[in-house]
Amino acid sequence: MNKRILIIDDRSEVLDIVQEVLMYEGFEVDTAPNAKDVLDLITRRRPDLILIDYSLGDPDGGAVCALIKNSVSSARLPVIIFSAYSDKGLKPGSFGCEDFISKPFNIDELINKVKLHSRSSTLFTKNG
Repeated sequence: MNKRILIIDDRSEVLDIVQEVLMYEGFEVDTAPNAKDVLDLITRRRPDLILIDYSLGDPDGGAVCALIKNSVSSARLPVIIFSAYSDKGLKPGSFGCEDFISKPFNIDELINKVKLHSRSSTLFTKNG
């Protein structure tokens, strides 16, 4: 079964591009324009990895990542934050994330990081 990726970004053009690239690579992809009820979204969509934009608004992607990592049900779920604001000091480990990707991003870097971090994800079983 293919790994499922959840992309959260408030810019539809980013969602479209990243979704297309990852689907071409064989991933199942779900998208969301905001992180409203993110823990419920995780329970319903059961991703193996989350890509989240840092600049979502209120709360920002860093706060959402911290919420995910502080929840018992999703703490082990790999999260990659991506943002055009690399001057904010974001890096792997920020807010508990597994990795960080600067925008504009290199497609190969995106694919490699998603493959790396989704490979070991076993948060959900596909049967239940």
